[in-house]
Amino acid sequence: MFNAEIYPGDGEAAMAIDCSIPLLSGETDQPYLSKLRSNLTKSFATFKPQFLLFNAGTDCLRGDPLGRLDIS
Repeated sequence: MFNAEIYPGDGEAAMAIDCSIPLLSGETDQPYLSKLRSNLTKSFATFKPQFLLFNAGTDCLRGDPLGRLDIS
């Protein structure tokens, strides 16, 4: 999940994304969580991890100038 208005900035990075979930600047909690939930369900249907580490980052948080999202 990434702000498609600012990432990826190059073709190499874009090619490395297995599951692309583009967001727009200002995306809020409910649409974000809905996209996360539905795409995790799809991913788990095809990928069966033995271990999962979810790094939500911090640039998605409200007020962070890097990610430009609005997640509480």
